[in-house]
Amino acid sequence: MKIILGLVFICMGGFFWLFIYPERCQVPISMSYTAFHEIRILSDALGNYERENLSLPRLLQDLSPKYIQDIPEDSWGYGYKYISNATKSLRVYSLGSDAKLGGTGAASDIYRNSDMLKLRKSIYKPVWGCNV
Repeated sequence: MKIILGLVFICMGGFFWLFIYPERCQVPISMSYTAFHEIRILSDALGNYERENLSLPRLLQDLSPKYIQDIPEDSWGYGYKYISNATKSLRVYSLGSDAKLGGTGAASDIYRNSDMLKLRKSIYKPVWGCNV
């Protein structure tokens, strides 16, 4: 009887942690903010390259080491995407946690001009869990 009662309490504790405790959403939110910050750094490095060379680099790797020390991977371990002929705000982006175009929550694509408050709200759902 004590074992069954203990298991019930463990299951209830797990339930409350999964569906009530909102702080568990902080990891995917901070990962998204990190990617957003790195995209802005890469975009600034592209701007510096363009001002100096009057053209954009063919690859992001052409920025290293003069304009940026290392080209980082995004928060989920994927490389940032780069399109040299896109508008300034869409040149560098991350495909999010799923590495696929589109998505919601932490799987959303992140650009230089992404609305991070909207993205945070799409991840942070304290009653139903995180949208990761």
